[in-house]
Amino acid sequence: MKRSDINQIDDLLSSAAARMQEHDISGALDKLVQAYQIQPDNTLVLNMTGRCYQILGEFERAERCWEEALRLDPENNVAETNLKELRQPAFQFWLKRYKEALALLEKKKFSEAQELLRQLMEEHDEYVSLYQVLGLSYLAEGNRPEAHRVWRKGLEIDKQNSTLKKYLALPESRKKHLINEETSVQTQKRPIFTQRRLLILMGAICLVLLLQVHVLLSNQRQNAEYTEVLQQRIQQLTSMLDQQNQTPEETVPAAAVEEVSMEGSAYDTEQEEHYYRTGYQAYLDKDWQTAISNLGVVVSMQSGSYLNREALYYLARIHFLQKNYAEAEKYYLLYLESFPDSNYYDDSLFYLACTYHYTGRPQLARETLQRLTEWDPHSGYLSSSLYQSIMQQQ
Repeated sequence: MKRSDINQIDDLLSSAAARMQEHDISGALDKLVQAYQIQPDNTLVLNMTGRCYQILGEFERAERCWEEALRLDPENNVAETNLKELRQPAFQFWLKRYKEALALLEKKKFSEAQELLRQLMEEHDEYVSLYQVLGLSYLAEGNRPEAHRVWRKGLEIDKQNSTLKKYLALPESRKKHLINEETSVQTQKRPIFTQRRLLILMGAICLVLLLQVHVLLSNQRQNAEYTEVLQQRIQQLTSMLDQQNQTPEETVPAAAVEEVSMEGSAYDTEQEEHYYRTGYQAYLDKDWQTAISNLGVVVSMQSGSYLNREALYYLARIHFLQKNYAEAEKYYLLYLESFPDSNYYDDSLFYLACTYHYTGRPQLARETLQRLTEWDPHSGYLSSSLYQSIMQQQ
């Protein structure tokens, strides 16, 4: 390598490190990409690039960077430690819930997505992508001030994030454009921006943005062509909606949330949500008894709802953490029976196997892990040290 190239890489690394200290993760990543193009086998470049991707919420890219760094240098402790943390069952569970939140957004179940994203932030609030998608969910319900507040919070982590800046600019610029259009035809003293038109606008913007969630997560630095296409789609959708002669009630489908239905009159969604929120907060605070009491009420409702499912899983989890393996086993089995093929199915199989392992039933533990392997051959739990230990027991 030329001496000039070495000096250039040193300068780029120094600049990247300084930008990371200044909370300019996107700027740091740009410098690291330049360094990688000069010397792709530089493990320091790979380690730092992986860290930037992790902060942005691009976990698969981060993992690939650290895998490559470890391949080049098997003694690379930084890459090894980062990969180990990324692949821990606890983080894999967090990541699974994060992907579920994205799926809820795509299905326009905004309230459920918000609830799950807020829970995720209680555990990890350092990833930019969380703020991107949480803001989208607020915007989808017409709550632009809250969306902007969340996006600005994300900019505190990555102050030059182009996606967040784009989100913050789009609603305002489009709003000003529509205000100018309506000013010329206004004949009475009345609000220029009616609630109906605002909700139409928000629905149009969010429809486009939500369709782009997965693309944005896989490529944080969108180019000029993407921005132009996005603007065109927003204009087209807004124009189409403006032409429709709809009632105010018909113009707010983006804010509608699917109501949970069940047989019987005793089910109360407000009560269920109240007990769940209280129980989950107690879980975060490690107030186990309060958590068990409140989550137990939600489980006993047997509504089959999203909150019912969450409560059942966390109830099993709490008993597992308390080493009350008999109760943990009971609730994990109930979860597997009640919610087959659901988002936490593999988590429940793994921790059920752990309860068998810790209570001296190795054969049942191996059989349960075999079920896990068959159900999801790519589960992150299969690379855990505990999985290997249980499966190797005789």
